[in-house]
Amino acid sequence: MGKSLLIMFVLGALCVSACGNVQKKESSIELLKPQKLIVDETKTDALEKLQALKKVSEENYKFADNNARAIEVRNRNMAKLKEYSLLVEKEAEESISVQKQLIEEDYRLKIFNLQMQLESLKLRAETRNKLKEEMEDLLLERDGRLATLEERKQDYINEKTRAYKAEM
Repeated sequence: MGKSLLIMFVLGALCVSACGNVQKKESSIELLKPQKLIVDETKTDALEKLQALKKVSEENYKFADNNARAIEVRNRNMAKLKEYSLLVEKEAEESISVQKQLIEEDYRLKIFNLQMQLESLKLRAETRNKLKEEMEDLLLERDGRLATLEERKQDYINEKTRAYKAEM
């Protein structure tokens, strides 16, 4: 009987001890509930912020992607325009080259004669100055005609490229 009483006593002590632990666990769980709610709210806020950040990032990516495509299109168009401009310039240069040569030929002999006269050693100062003025006037006249020709060439190029730009 002594043994059984001892066993019962030990079992009783274990039961009381176990019951006390259960009550402690339940009370500690109840104490942790408000802390758990705070943690859950913080997690929810953080999740919402992350979702907002993700949305902003996606919008920024789309914006950057659209800009990149627009730049690619613009670069292709600029390359095409440059290529076309070079062709038009070559065409314009070929069309005025004959006129340019005629102007050069027209003034070449006159300029040569004036240079030869200026190189003469037996010229008086007045005559030399008069020849220099004549040479300057002749060169200005020639350069003016060449400049007019270049302006016509540039107008032609601008007109052609403007029409090309309008088509783009």
